[in-house]
Amino acid sequence: MTRSFLDDLLVTGEAGNAKWLRATILDLAVRGRLLPDENHPGSQSESSAVDEPGQQLGQKPPFPCPAGWAWTSVRAVCLDSFYGPRFAKSEYVVSGGVPTIRTTDMTDTGDIQLDDPPLVKVPSKKLSLYRLQANDLLVTRTGSIGTMAVFPGGYLALPSAYLIRFRFSDAVDAHYVLTYLRSSLGQELMGLGTRQVAQPNLNAETIKQMPLPLPPLAEQKRIVVKVNQLMALCDDLEVKQTKKRTLATQASRSALAALVDAETDDELAVAWKRIGGRFRDFVTSPDDVALLRQACIELAMRGRVVAPSRSEGTGHDLLSQILEERRKAGRPRTSQETEADAAVFEQPFAIPAHWTWTRWADLVTSSEAGWSPQCATRPRGVDEWGVLKVSAVSWDRFDPDENKALLPGVKPRQECAVRVGDFLMSRANTAALVGRSVVVTEQPTRLLMSDKTVRCHFSPRVDRSFMNYYNRTDTARRHYVANASGTSDSMKNISRGAILDLPAPLPPLAEQKRIVAKVDQLMSLLDDLEAKLRKQEDLATRLAEALAVAVAA
Repeated sequence: MTRSFLDDLLVTGEAGNAKWLRATILDLAVRGRLLPDENHPGSQSESSAVDEPGQQLGQKPPFPCPAGWAWTSVRAVCLDSFYGPRFAKSEYVVSGGVPTIRTTDMTDTGDIQLDDPPLVKVPSKKLSLYRLQANDLLVTRTGSIGTMAVFPGGYLALPSAYLIRFRFSDAVDAHYVLTYLRSSLGQELMGLGTRQVAQPNLNAETIKQMPLPLPPLAEQKRIVVKVNQLMALCDDLEVKQTKKRTLATQASRSALAALVDAETDDELAVAWKRIGGRFRDFVTSPDDVALLRQACIELAMRGRVVAPSRSEGTGHDLLSQILEERRKAGRPRTSQETEADAAVFEQPFAIPAHWTWTRWADLVTSSEAGWSPQCATRPRGVDEWGVLKVSAVSWDRFDPDENKALLPGVKPRQECAVRVGDFLMSRANTAALVGRSVVVTEQPTRLLMSDKTVRCHFSPRVDRSFMNYYNRTDTARRHYVANASGTSDSMKNISRGAILDLPAPLPPLAEQKRIVAKVDQLMSLLDDLEAKLRKQEDLATRLAEALAVAVAA
């Protein structure tokens, strides 16, 4: 044959995951399965790798080599290796020095792209010892462990202290060794495979003792050329797939936005027809489920998921009852609440005629922040008290395991204890997560709110779960982003005044409960759909891995 099956897949664009394809290319290359049959050295007058001195492997090889290849070790073909030198601050200069190659100068493709490298003033003796030569292999030994590149030559340079330099015999192309080290077998033997925990450091001896499947030099070079060609096709394929996926996501967002923003029943019917008839096209990955989940919440908060009932009254009647109860209870309004109530605000979106707009200041009867004593860095143990981290309330579900143990001898503040039914919010977090909320559905034990957590108490005529869903809308997110303080997106803060100032739609209480029940049902179905899509992705990955093994066998 003149083309491999990978050529066909890549050229036709019918290939799947580009990451898997790259791994498959590398695995096939080091097994002698990548080149067309007529380019195999068995049919050519090339010297066999077996003829090279010291090429035999004194252990059982990981897999059979093709004819003309031989199993050897990296040590047998390595002339020498060393770790890059460390330089004192006095040896670094602004100009007139020798450039030092760093890990950040090494690309994913195994090339070196110098971008303002540090310059060092090196004595001639040290320069002759450490200067790089063409075909030197550089491997990162700490930090971004396993990043590799081949020095092309043509200019003077030194390796940094984070790199190991390997220099090979004339019978070995360093780019071929790099291909082998990047394959799944090479990564596994270096301790960098997906099934192993990456080592904190990589040493030269680990790499030297690795077995190496070695073809003749001419075939090594052809393999490298072929790998580069296929990797370039992978890059093109990934760009096309990313563009296709981006267009599909934009189409999904546009269709869901039209569904959410529909103000009449006719507009809603048209928007749903656009999605309903092509549902499988819109939901193909777990990311699509996230978009659909958000659309369901937005529709629910616009009164589009349950039918209204005249017997349930109106939102305006409910708000009047809430305000009257507050008056009878003699609860005075704070200055923040009075200011928020008096302010005129633009309604964020259209709601049913029997609903009304209000602010959280009218619906929240009280609120308090928690307490942040000094804690251990570990989670609480059995019979210990713990203080919630903001991550316990940041991801739409209350996570009691996200806590830090209260130090021994510190008496817990019982008024900060978390209770079932609590509506908890994060008042300090990243820009994307500040103001997130949860409702505690099960009684936790020995957990305290931190001072970055706010607990809101709502009127009995308000369903906390309804308000929790509303707090996940884009409208709520925009409000918190606009009212958060802090110069860095990594840490934003919102005051309780900003929380109370949030505009909110208010349907009758019975309708609130029906909406929550319907959204809960939809979220459960979407959770199941997301789990199935993730399972399909996992199955596809395992099938792809099995195919790669079968082809390479």
